[in-house]
Amino acid sequence: MSNPPQQAPNPYQQAAALQFKALLTNINEADFWKTANAFDTMIDFLELDSTSANAVAEKVANHYNSFNLDDQWYDDFGWWVVATHRAVGMSFFSNVDKAKFEGIRNECWARFTNKAPKVGELPDFKNYQPVVPGGVWNSGIRDPDEFMGIQNTVTNALYWIAAQCMGDKAEAKNEYIFLIEWLNMQPAELSLWWNVAQGSPPPTLVRERVSQWVNPSLNTEEKKERDPKFQAKGVWTGDQGLIIRGILDYLALNKPDTNTQEGLMARVKQILAGVQILLVDDKFALLNWNEDKGYDKNDYQWPPPVGALWNDYSTGKGVFWRNALYAWNNGGLELQDVMEGKNFQLILTSSAVDAMKGLGFNSSIPNLTNDVAVLVAAAKMVQPKKPAAL
Repeated sequence: MSNPPQQAPNPYQQAAALQFKALLTNINEADFWKTANAFDTMIDFLELDSTSANAVAEKVANHYNSFNLDDQWYDDFGWWVVATHRAVGMSFFSNVDKAKFEGIRNECWARFTNKAPKVGELPDFKNYQPVVPGGVWNSGIRDPDEFMGIQNTVTNALYWIAAQCMGDKAEAKNEYIFLIEWLNMQPAELSLWWNVAQGSPPPTLVRERVSQWVNPSLNTEEKKERDPKFQAKGVWTGDQGLIIRGILDYLALNKPDTNTQEGLMARVKQILAGVQILLVDDKFALLNWNEDKGYDKNDYQWPPPVGALWNDYSTGKGVFWRNALYAWNNGGLELQDVMEGKNFQLILTSSAVDAMKGLGFNSSIPNLTNDVAVLVAAAKMVQPKKPAAL
């Protein structure tokens, strides 16, 4: 009896293995939140090949313990809640390691939920009250030049996801209401929801932060004050993935009525369509943020062109691809059909090819994490070419 033909190795998985090895080797160079971000993506790779699971668990847990938790921004804890919550459910981690990750998850959720929703009560924020009640802030220090003390999308999306992971129904509901009100805000140019092109429904992206706050000291009727660093075309690619993840978890946990379910799934598809239009380069590879901002010379430049914040936002591609893969695995055939479409597949393969060009060269934590995320996504999601019709 002849042996069955061997399946050709998946080139995306092979490339992902190389970048995964480099990421694991260099993980101790990552700062606090980027360690969690990388860990979440390493779990994606371990689902393909779990050989290094023990090494990942040891290095990540040890690195976590090397940080002073009092020095971290509030949203940083959200990344750890999401990644470690996922790790607790993975069979390739030992029970001992899962217990460690459960402890980390609970510690980080306690810090996140005990601080981030209460910033508006602090004296320094008396003139920066939320337009929509609720929501969370990324820091209790008011320093807008360093992006500190703001209600940005990444912090609120992470809080929503983390609350849903932890089963905190009250916090999850409050955050859902906050985000939905901001997505529906009028006038539209001040909302989180940006229709980037014509269509029915239109392709859409989620903006980087809320646009305004309430300043009781103003001598105006509404007391609303626009954030001078809000940009109508300021969009971070990672936020798109996080909002998609939050919506899918909400649908799975709450089983809302048909109209709500259809409306939220429509939002997911609109975001996927918006990404394909505005968040790709001229070779159809994904970008970390919208580079066509339309700023004039007097506008605040977001993200800053150099420095730590630029480095932070350079993780956008990886965050999106990890959550796109989550949508592929958890969004049902409805979303798989969208992501099997010609345009999405072109962006996925172009992005994977772009990552493969950096093999052996990309060494920064953001680049390595981005590479592993897209290559694992491609290994699982790229559709084989159909034979030409005769």
